Amino acid sequence: MAIGLTCQTVLSNSTITTFKGMDMHHFYASSVSTWAVTNAKRDLPALMKLFEDEGRPYSVWYVPLPVGAVYQIEEYRPDVEGIIHLGVFNK
Repeated sequence: MAIGLTCQTVLSNSTITTFKGMDMHHFYASSVSTWAVTNAKRDLPALMKLFEDEGRPYSVWYVPLPVGAVYQIEEYRPDVEGIIHLGVFNK
């Protein structure tokens, strides 16, 4: 886990570029009180800023499904085959 690290120290710019180049995915983030996803108006840095502003630790996952896909959430994480946990972050 990457507690206390910022997006830039865990995800390199090339990693973010690679993810942006993929068509059928989104990112899901959650804290104990909030959840949100990336979409056409909110990219990964904006998603992480939303949680940084909240001030609580949060987790981010790469979800290999389009943003409109329906799936279950189990213990604050997507219950989807192929998810990648990018880390736990704290401002």
